[in-house]
Amino acid sequence: MELKHIDIAHLSVSPANMRAKGQAPDLANILPSVRARGVLVPLIVRQNGSPDSYEIVAGKRRYLLERLEDALLRLPQIQRDIFLAVRLDALSYGEIAERTGLTRRQVERLFAKALGNFSRNLRDPLRQRWRRWFR
Repeated sequence: MELKHIDIAHLSVSPANMRAKGQAPDLANILPSVRARGVLVPLIVRQNGSPDSYEIVAGKRRYLLERLEDALLRLPQIQRDIFLAVRLDALSYGEIAERTGLTRRQVERLFAKALGNFSRNLRDPLRQRWRRWFR
């Protein structure tokens, strides 16, 4: 067995993975542990055809959490703060506007941008921040 660092963009979930089928994975029971200590157990992967492509045999939930965190960390700070306030803290746009000194309309626009960027970051793990300057 070989221990190797593989970029997240080169991973995909194997159809043979026992959690690959059926409903969306329940991340609630491992989220507190990953938040507190990070991913401690390495993923088990195997090569998938090409030399730089790997499929996950075990560790799908840990992989999904890592992808979510990666997509979130690539958001600009203000978008990330507003996204987390709405989605995790369940604050209204008005409450966020009050706390940040922004208008409600600015908060709405920043949240909409955050959703779009978050979605694009999830779809394309290789997406770089500098690309947004050229759109």
